[in-house]
Amino acid sequence: MSPPTTEAVLLTAAQAGDREAMGELLMMHSDSLARRLAARVPPSLARTNSVDDILQQTYADAYRDVANFTYQHPGSFLAWLQTIAENRLRNMLKASRRQKRGGDRSQFDPSPGAKTSVRDLLGQVADTSETASVNALRGEAIGTLNVAIAELPEDYRRVIQLRYLTGLSIEETATAMNRTPNAVRALADRAKLRLREMIARLSHERL
Repeated sequence: MSPPTTEAVLLTAAQAGDREAMGELLMMHSDSLARRLAARVPPSLARTNSVDDILQQTYADAYRDVANFTYQHPGSFLAWLQTIAENRLRNMLKASRRQKRGGDRSQFDPSPGAKTSVRDLLGQVADTSETASVNALRGEAIGTLNVAIAELPEDYRRVIQLRYLTGLSIEETATAMNRTPNAVRALADRAKLRLREMIARLSHERL
């Protein structure tokens, strides 16, 4: 059996553009990051924005900005992720206060049932014939799915967010993406297939 890949090796690969290495790197820290966020999201915000919403946006930001990250010491990458997550949380709190005062809704405002939608989406994309995927379903599935969503290309990630996490209809998603309903259906099918492949890969990497 080959030795486990170290954080430093994965980080070097991720900064060179290896998205799979970045996914594995995020999986290393997903549990601790989720626990930290769960303790910080106030009940008033949790009714409309779940920890999963914050994690997905945090991971997407990390994929985008990892090339600019400067390693300083062990733990600095997790600290960087925590800073991104806390900034996202602050932005959500500000947006929530604006909405309560009658301000504009944010561009991406997950529905109150977003957390359930994440679990529903997992049921659609997980291949239960794969041992690793079954293992993920029992324990670490949501964290795996959140990382996989962030690793998607932009169009795939957006159709997943709008259609399955925000809960828009095919027609509403088509309008938001400036596409035809048939194009959105095809895009959503391809995005779910890619997610299924990513979940299997990320689950095997955690074994």
